[in-house]
Order: sequence, then C-alpha cells, then structure tokens
Amino acid sequence: MTITVIRQVENTQRSESRPHWYITYLVECGCWKQYLMLKKNLKRNKTCKDCVIKKMADINRKPIELRKRKPPKRHLHHMGWTPFYKKRVSMIWRCNYPSVHWYKNYGGRWIKCEWNSFEEFRDDMYESYLKFVKKHWEWSATLDRINTNWNYNKENCRWRTMLEQQSNKRNNHRVVYRWKEYPTIKWLCELLWKNYARVFRRIHNYWWSVEDAIEK
Repeated sequence: MTITVIRQVENTQRSESRPHWYITYLVECGCWKQYLMLKKNLKRNKTCKDCVIKKMADINRKPIELRKRKPPKRHLHHMGWTPFYKKRVSMIWRCNYPSVHWYKNYGGRWIKCEWNSFEEFRDDMYESYLKFVKKHWEWSATLDRINTNWNYNKENCRWRTMLEQQSNKRNNHRVVYRWKEYPTIKWLCELLWKNYARVFRRIHNYWWSVEDAIEK
C-alpha cells in the first residue's frame, strides 16, 4: 500500500509548530482512506495509521520463530564476542596480519602465537583471567608477555593492567628516586599520588631532577 496525492488544500491545522505557510495535501491510502498530510511527511509516511496498526497486529500473531529479528552474536566456540575472546582475536591480528598498525612490533619481529585454537587458549588462560577480574575491572585486563622477545604461550603470558604492562616495554626509561629504581615516571606518580603531567613537564621541559619534580 502506498499514499497517492489527490490535490493541494489549505492548511487548516495551524499551530506554532505548523505555520500557515506549510503546504498541505489531501492524500489517499491504499485502503481507500483519505486524510490530510503535510508535504514534509510524504516521504516519511507510506501508509495511514490504521494500516500500520493492522500490520503490527498481524506480525504479533505470528509465532516467535517466524518474526523478523536480529540473530544474537554467537561464535562457534560458544564464548561469544566476550572481552576474553577479543583478547585472543587482537593477539592473532598483531601477529599474523601485516595490515594491522602494530604488526611491526609483533609479527614483524617474528613473534608468533603458539596457541593453535581458541580452546587451547581458553584452557591455559581463562582460569587466571577470572582471578584477575576479581581483583581488577574486566576492561583493564591486558595480555602481557613476561619476556618481550618471546612468543605468546602459557609460560610467557600473564594478565596485567595497562599501567603494569607499560612498565614492561622495550623503550621504557627507568627512573631512580631515593636510590630505588622504578619502571616509568607514570608508575612512580601513581604510586606516590602525584600529578603525572606536572612531574613530566618539570623533568623534560625544565630539566628538574626527579627528587625536585616529585617533592616540590
């Protein structure tokens, strides 16, 4: 059913939202019902309100199996697109696909994933993943390699927060504060509850010592 325009009429539905200069038409629906409609609604409305109500009633009478609905996002491993499953997908992308931005730091350095299937990855890492989630938020879980030059495997992988993982990078500049070494400046600021941006600016822009940047 479609709407057919019969003729233009004077706008009788005047209001603040529908000024008198709005063009109004007399239209006819496929069910032979005639009514007034504004020009701006012609493209949006294809049938009258009664036809829409009748169509929705027919849909609701159908069994649930026949109704049109979006299928749920499932995976053949029955884990779905959970955060845990996404960790494995991103690991595969970094190691096997050169089009990924971070491939040069993983697959480009011949770092491989030694888990051949999702079941092997789940059996080795899911239990430790649940223990990590109990202590931290689920979104903060990252898959960290203990030795950054080795492959992804059970012995070389662990779950860490992003801050902890950043302390295990190859290009880190370690900081010595009060005769003790720390992985990064940000790690030290988080530990001492200091403003990282202020401390970083004092050290790199004004050449302050680490002790002065932290204590002053």
